[in-house]
Amino acid sequence: MTAITDAWVYKSNTVGFRRGTEVHVTDWGRGTIKALNDLINGLPWANPDCVFHWHNSGAYGVILGDETYISDSPGIRKIHDKWPSLPNDWSDGITDAWVYESGEVGFRRGTEVHVTDWGQGTIKALDDLINGLPWANPDCVFHWQNSGAYGVILGDETYISDSPGIRKIHDQWPSLPSDW
Repeated sequence: MTAITDAWVYKSNTVGFRRGTEVHVTDWGRGTIKALNDLINGLPWANPDCVFHWHNSGAYGVILGDETYISDSPGIRKIHDKWPSLPNDWSDGITDAWVYESGEVGFRRGTEVHVTDWGQGTIKALDDLINGLPWANPDCVFHWQNSGAYGVILGDETYISDSPGIRKIHDQWPSLPSDW
């Protein structure tokens, strides 16, 4: 099994998962995958560090190193130009991002989190943000904008903050390809 690197939630509560350059969305049907660049028009990088989604606008955000691309605002920008409140040393290494109902963006680097409305450079520990977090440094963190719940994936297991308990990822999302 290859690790899922990103996940995001659509307005319909359907979940999108990325593994390298492949994407599976839970309502596409069992095992269906597409290339990431078929999902995101104008994607400038084949295998970015991070992919996330705004469910209100349908736009995707993509991060590679210190650059970002937003699908409804074409053009590559420096990450600190787009989100100046990010800590200065966060120009690389962001592994996950998610969007809150307010439009603010949360970023994770390792075990630390920054949310764009917290103020310049403010960070928190991931386990301070997600109650009951079972793993210190999971493979993937994502967020449901409508409920405020967080999803966390490590290997073949998942934890959802508003439905505590660790489950097998294929039990939670049976449409995932079997080798994911």
